[in-house]
Amino acid sequence: NQTAFVDAIEEIVAKRNVLRDFRKSDQDLEQTKQSLIGMFSISNLPPCSVSDFLPPSTNGVKGYTKQKLQERRELYLDKTNLTLDQHKLGTVLLAHLADHCAKTSNPKPLYAAWDNILSAGMTPLSRTLSTYLYVLSLDGDADSEERDIAAEVAMLHDALYEPTEKT
Repeated sequence: NQTAFVDAIEEIVAKRNVLRDFRKSDQDLEQTKQSLIGMFSISNLPPCSVSDFLPPSTNGVKGYTKQKLQERRELYLDKTNLTLDQHKLGTVLLAHLADHCAKTSNPKPLYAAWDNILSAGMTPLSRTLSTYLYVLSLDGDADSEERDIAAEVAMLHDALYEPTEKT
């Protein structure tokens, strides 16, 4: 899954229309890409899981998840020396990845992307999380995975946004 992730990120960054969307310096894009594909290993951070970002009860405090994601983001930025703009660029890049995976019907890169989202404390848009859910539903091998990533995506979505029929 990591190789599929790296290949997909490289392919996305090479597209002209994607580069136009970023309107950032090539250096920012390169640093962000390198942090996502493993030049900075997420193993340098304390481990985390989706449950770290979910309120302790179902009627959790509004804003709990965003606060926990923000704390994780600050830790990530401190450890990676990325800027807040570069972090936002990473969130946009992983949104492009979701669209790319939907177009190619290839869910494999999203498994590594999901770990990056959690480790970096990213807050993807509702639409992006919905795309992750759609693409992950295409994976016939999902039952062989140790974790139910689709369920994790749905839980994070519902903690951040209004639950939908799909989540």
